[in-house]
Amino acid sequence: MKKTIIILVAFIALQACNSTNDKAKEKIKEHKTKIVISSSTELSFNFSIRGENTGSVVYGTTNLPDSTKVGINLIKENNTFAQDFDVFVINGDFKKYFPISYFDIESVEIILFDNELWQNKFIREQLQFVNSDLWIKDEFGRSITFNKIIKESKEVKETKLIKPEEIINAPQNYTPKGKVDGKIINLSQDNVKRYKINIDFNKELTGEELDKEIRYWIYFVYKQYKEASAIAVNCYVKGNEISFMNGYFAPFGNWSNANSSKNYSNHKVTLSYF
Repeated sequence: MKKTIIILVAFIALQACNSTNDKAKEKIKEHKTKIVISSSTELSFNFSIRGENTGSVVYGTTNLPDSTKVGINLIKENNTFAQDFDVFVINGDFKKYFPISYFDIESVEIILFDNELWQNKFIREQLQFVNSDLWIKDEFGRSITFNKIIKESKEVKETKLIKPEEIINAPQNYTPKGKVDGKIINLSQDNVKRYKINIDFNKELTGEELDKEIRYWIYFVYKQYKEASAIAVNCYVKGNEISFMNGYFAPFGNWSNANSSKNYSNHKVTLSYF
């Protein structure tokens, strides 16, 4: 009898040991699937939204490092009416449920911030390896904004369609002073079409001259890519790697507001000096 009990106890202990080992292996396997970036990497970021029960789910995939935080805005009539700025990337995926009907949402905006207020030190070290021409630098650090139009707002639908040519207002019979450095750069993601061109000048120009140059080169790009939602013209003094001015054709004049809508009623041409 005692011998039987001893064998039974040993069997249970062995099973417990195997179970512990299995769990340990699962943890190791889980750890191996996490994304850690230690070398130069081109950013990949895709997202969508679907209705679920009585609400909506924003979900996507990316190669951003694990535990990177992003912010999500739900927009209606050009105003944010719901948001969550504590959404984290786990194993290349992110997902957030909102108790809001899919049919009430006109667009979704996702923002990636690279600063000490948003990301911890380990994540920021990895983000330095993430390459993308979508990065925008300001006094707070770096950021990228992704947009997806679900449906146009009533306000936009009721607005008379404006031709992009009228907004760009390129000078007629004009000979540009700048020259293209390289070629037009395609920075599009999914249905959001963005294009950039770099222009070299032998010297800095006056404000009036620069306005003509920016509008000329924006139209130069637009003629070739009429699906463009945003066009950037970066101006350089020849031999200098830092632009002294950028010009934009985009919704509200902001490069990050590019979207998949074909309505140009909110587009503007803006100039930013450095």
